[in-house]
Amino acid sequence: MAVREFDYWYYTESTDSDGHRSKSYRHFSCAVTEIEAACSPLTIDRENLLTRLADAVGLDDIAFETQEFNDAFNVKATDRRFANDLIDQRMMGWLLSSASGFGFETCGPWLLCFSDRRKPLELIPLLGTLRRFRDQVPRVVLDLYPLATGAPPGSLA
Repeated sequence: MAVREFDYWYYTESTDSDGHRSKSYRHFSCAVTEIEAACSPLTIDRENLLTRLADAVGLDDIAFETQEFNDAFNVKATDRRFANDLIDQRMMGWLLSSASGFGFETCGPWLLCFSDRRKPLELIPLLGTLRRFRDQVPRVVLDLYPLATGAPPGSLA
Protein backbone atom coordinates (compact mmCIF):
# COMPACT_ATOMS: atom_id res chain seq x y z
CA MET A 1 0.00 0.00 0.00
CA ALA A 2 1.47 3.32 -1.05
CA VAL A 3 1.15 5.82 1.78
CA ARG A 4 2.31 9.31 2.70
CA GLU A 5 2.59 10.61 6.25
CA PHE A 6 2.64 14.28 7.12
CA ASP A 7 2.05 16.67 9.99
CA TYR A 8 -0.59 19.36 9.75
CA TRP A 9 -1.24 22.30 12.03
CA TYR A 10 -3.30 25.43 12.17
CA TYR A 11 -4.15 28.14 14.65
CA THR A 12 -7.11 30.31 15.47
CA GLU A 13 -6.62 33.82 16.67
CA SER A 14 -8.87 35.61 19.13
CA THR A 15 -9.00 38.93 20.91
CA ASP A 16 -10.32 39.35 24.45
CA SER A 17 -12.35 42.29 25.72
CA ASP A 18 -9.15 44.13 26.66
CA GLY A 19 -7.77 43.86 23.13
CA HIS A 20 -5.18 41.17 23.94
CA ARG A 21 -4.64 38.74 21.08
CA SER A 22 -4.00 35.05 21.56
CA LYS A 23 -3.50 32.07 19.30
CA SER A 24 -4.69 28.51 19.86
CA TYR A 25 -2.78 25.85 17.94
CA ARG A 26 -3.93 22.38 16.80
CA HIS A 27 -1.39 19.82 15.58
CA PHE A 28 -2.15 16.56 13.75
CA SER A 29 -0.31 13.58 12.33
CA CYS A 30 -1.87 12.35 9.10
CA ALA A 31 -1.47 9.43 6.71
CA VAL A 32 -3.05 9.20 3.27
CA THR A 33 -3.44 6.43 0.72
CA GLU A 34 -5.76 5.81 -2.20
CA ILE A 35 -8.33 3.32 -3.42
CA GLU A 36 -9.90 2.65 -6.80
CA ALA A 37 -13.08 4.61 -6.03
CA ALA A 38 -14.33 8.15 -6.49
CA CYS A 39 -15.32 8.83 -2.88
CA SER A 40 -17.49 11.76 -1.91
CA PRO A 41 -16.14 14.11 0.76
CA LEU A 42 -16.81 12.50 4.15
CA THR A 43 -15.41 12.84 7.68
CA ILE A 44 -15.66 10.28 10.49
CA ASP A 45 -14.51 11.40 13.92
CA ARG A 46 -15.34 10.58 17.52
CA GLU A 47 -18.20 12.49 19.11
CA ASN A 48 -17.10 15.11 21.62
CA LEU A 49 -18.58 18.04 23.48
CA LEU A 50 -18.25 20.40 20.51
CA THR A 51 -19.88 18.01 18.03
CA ARG A 52 -22.74 17.37 20.46
CA LEU A 53 -23.26 21.13 20.83
CA ALA A 54 -23.26 21.52 17.04
CA ASP A 55 -25.90 18.79 16.80
CA ALA A 56 -27.99 20.62 19.40
CA VAL A 57 -28.07 23.80 17.30
CA GLY A 58 -29.07 21.99 14.12
CA LEU A 59 -25.73 21.07 12.54
CA ASP A 60 -26.60 17.39 12.65
CA ASP A 61 -24.30 14.63 11.62
CA ILE A 62 -25.55 11.62 9.66
CA ALA A 63 -27.50 9.13 11.77
CA PHE A 64 -27.12 5.40 11.22
CA GLU A 65 -29.29 2.48 12.34
CA THR A 66 -27.04 1.66 15.31
CA GLN A 67 -27.46 4.03 18.27
CA GLU A 68 -24.16 2.87 19.80
CA PHE A 69 -22.38 4.01 16.62
CA ASN A 70 -24.30 7.32 16.53
CA ASP A 71 -23.33 8.02 20.15
CA ALA A 72 -19.65 7.27 19.49
CA PHE A 73 -19.07 8.88 16.07
CA ASN A 74 -19.77 12.11 14.24
CA VAL A 75 -20.13 11.58 10.48
CA LYS A 76 -20.34 14.50 8.07
CA ALA A 77 -20.80 13.98 4.33
CA THR A 78 -22.03 15.86 1.30
CA ASP A 79 -23.64 12.65 -0.04
CA ARG A 80 -25.68 10.67 2.52
CA ARG A 81 -26.01 7.72 0.13
CA PHE A 82 -22.22 7.44 -0.13
CA ALA A 83 -21.93 7.59 3.67
CA ASN A 84 -24.42 4.73 4.02
CA ASP A 85 -22.62 2.67 1.37
CA LEU A 86 -19.21 3.20 3.00
CA ILE A 87 -20.27 2.78 6.61
CA ASP A 88 -21.98 -0.60 6.56
CA GLN A 89 -22.46 -2.89 9.57
CA ARG A 90 -18.97 -4.37 9.22
CA MET A 91 -17.35 -0.90 9.02
CA MET A 92 -19.39 0.27 12.04
CA GLY A 93 -18.28 -2.77 14.05
CA TRP A 94 -14.65 -2.19 13.15
CA LEU A 95 -14.82 1.53 13.99
CA LEU A 96 -16.46 0.80 17.35
CA SER A 97 -13.78 -1.76 18.21
CA SER A 98 -10.80 0.20 16.88
CA ALA A 99 -8.53 2.29 19.02
CA SER A 100 -9.88 5.72 19.81
CA GLY A 101 -8.02 8.85 18.87
CA PHE A 102 -8.21 8.41 15.09
CA GLY A 103 -10.40 10.18 12.55
CA PHE A 104 -10.91 9.50 8.85
CA GLU A 105 -11.69 11.45 5.71
CA THR A 106 -12.44 10.50 2.12
CA CYS A 107 -12.37 12.57 -1.04
CA GLY A 108 -11.96 11.25 -4.57
CA PRO A 109 -9.55 8.30 -4.50
CA TRP A 110 -8.02 9.48 -1.21
CA LEU A 111 -8.40 7.97 2.25
CA LEU A 112 -6.96 9.95 5.16
CA CYS A 113 -6.40 8.88 8.77
CA PHE A 114 -5.51 11.53 11.35
CA SER A 115 -4.80 11.81 15.06
CA ASP A 116 -3.28 14.25 17.48
CA ARG A 117 0.39 14.86 16.66
CA ARG A 118 2.63 11.86 17.24
CA LYS A 119 6.36 11.47 17.61
CA PRO A 120 8.09 9.58 14.76
CA LEU A 121 8.29 6.31 16.72
CA GLU A 122 4.54 6.56 17.48
CA LEU A 123 3.44 6.67 13.82
CA ILE A 124 3.05 2.90 13.35
CA PRO A 125 -0.46 2.81 14.91
CA LEU A 126 -1.52 5.66 12.60
CA LEU A 127 -0.29 3.81 9.51
CA GLY A 128 -1.78 0.51 10.67
CA THR A 129 -5.15 2.11 11.37
CA LEU A 130 -5.21 3.65 7.89
CA ARG A 131 -4.49 0.23 6.38
CA ARG A 132 -7.21 -1.43 8.44
CA PHE A 133 -9.70 1.31 7.49
CA ARG A 134 -8.83 0.76 3.82
CA ASP A 135 -9.35 -2.99 4.27
CA GLN A 136 -12.84 -2.34 5.71
CA VAL A 137 -14.09 -0.32 2.73
CA PRO A 138 -16.99 -2.39 1.34
CA ARG A 139 -16.45 -3.77 -2.14
CA VAL A 140 -19.75 -2.19 -3.19
CA VAL A 141 -18.10 1.24 -2.83
CA LEU A 142 -15.58 0.28 -5.52
CA ASP A 143 -18.44 -0.87 -7.78
CA LEU A 144 -20.85 2.04 -7.19
CA TYR A 145 -18.28 4.85 -7.24
CA PRO A 146 -15.74 3.94 -9.94
CA LEU A 147 -12.98 6.31 -10.94
CA ALA A 148 -13.64 8.05 -14.24
CA THR A 149 -12.63 5.85 -17.16
CA GLY A 150 -9.07 6.54 -18.20
CA ALA A 151 -8.41 8.73 -15.17
CA PRO A 152 -5.07 7.86 -13.62
CA PRO A 153 -5.03 7.21 -9.88
CA GLY A 154 -3.28 9.70 -7.63
CA SER A 155 0.46 10.15 -7.49
CA LEU A 156 1.48 8.35 -4.30
CA ALA A 157 3.69 5.79 -6.02
